[in-house]
Amino acid sequence: MTLFIGTISQKGGVGKSTLARLIAREYALAGWNVKIADLEQIPIILVHTRQR
Repeated sequence: MTLFIGTISQKGGVGKSTLARLIAREYALAGWNVKIADLEQIPIILVHTRQR
């Protein structure tokens, strides 16, 4: 089974990437195999992941 979750807003700076990352983290901690894609022009999630 595959689960897709999206965070969508036309306004920037509302925390879409942060929310997606936090949801993915919780599912990963629960044992799910998680993959996340950031479709923003600047991939914020990739930046956060590399900083950790």
